[in-house]
Amino acid sequence: MISNKQLLELLPIDGRMVIEVKSGEIISIVTIPNDHLIASLDVLRELLERAGYVVHEPL
Repeated sequence: MISNKQLLELLPIDGRMVIEVKSGEIISIVTIPNDHLIASLDVLRELLERAGYVVHEPL
């Protein structure tokens, strides 16, 4: 397992990261560009509906 100190050494000083953990182990670290957002499906649905789209549940 990676320690907090080791994790901080791997990460950039500035920026946003998504860290995926499985069974207590870090699987991946992904940098999120400044022009990207992270949102739940509910938030995505709300954004689409506000933009005028009709969102249907899958059959």
